[in-house]
Amino acid sequence: HAYQVTDSVLGRYEMLCIHICLVLERLRHEDNEKQISELLTEILVEELELHYKEAAPKDASETEKINKLIAGFYERSADYQKGLRLGKKQKIMRALSHHIFQSMNSGDERSNDLSNYMIAVYNYLNSVPFHDIETANFTFVEP
Repeated sequence: HAYQVTDSVLGRYEMLCIHICLVLERLRHEDNEKQISELLTEILVEELELHYKEAAPKDASETEKINKLIAGFYERSADYQKGLRLGKKQKIMRALSHHIFQSMNSGDERSNDLSNYMIAVYNYLNSVPFHDIETANFTFVEP
């Protein structure tokens, strides 16, 4: 129940989206980022296929379910990255409230705490040398 995100299939999906988004944002300015970004996206797809098939509507086929979750990742990632790039905590909070907490109240404590975490991890990842990112020689530490 970290940051009051439910320990459920959807909650784990949301946290996976956040962490992959943070790494992708860190890689954005690197020369070799495309290959690593593609590998991360492949990992996301594999994880979705293995664990998150039930997180999308039941009336969709397996492929449609996975595609909806992948599209959801790209939507979330775009929303989170806008806030991170602009240094706008309110944008991040609004996106978290909408995507994770299904709330229009972006000032709530849950989105505040989780946005603080995201900003701290974003800043931390920007201090990690590219080689360590490339070789996955880092951890997502509690700020």
